[in-house]
Amino acid sequence: MLFGRSVFHSVVERLREEADKAASAETDEAPSSHRVFGLNMSFAAQTAETEQTRMYRSAGAYADILADRPEPRPTLTFTEDEPAAGPEMPAHLIVLEPAAIAAELGIDSNTTTAELNEKRRLFARQNHPDCVAAAFRSNATVRMTIANQLIDTALRERQP
Repeated sequence: MLFGRSVFHSVVERLREEADKAASAETDEAPSSHRVFGLNMSFAAQTAETEQTRMYRSAGAYADILADRPEPRPTLTFTEDEPAAGPEMPAHLIVLEPAAIAAELGIDSNTTTAELNEKRRLFARQNHPDCVAAAFRSNATVRMTIANQLIDTALRERQP
């Protein structure tokens, strides 16, 4: 206790006196600028140029560059008389009969298991749905399904 008061009371009283002095000093002085005290110079813009005007200036520069370019060519359009040319279906994808696919694979009773597996890989390389145009994937899928069934049947017959 200092002079009949606690340390806390003396600190509170000193802070009150400092706040009163600061308040009286602020009311005596007229504000000299529009700035808020405590904010640094980067907070308040000093120039008339804003981010928006810089953006418009850069857009104008791009417009100047693009003005030198020639007009784009018109795009081609197809009329009803002239159908759009699409890819033509390969001849081997037209054949969907199991007998024709079996003849294409060349499966007979003397074909070994290794040869059957090799024939499956070669057939898949030519007919896999991921390797043909989107319009022909259904035919390729049917051909792959039939070929795999034929090869699986031949493999089952060779097992004891």
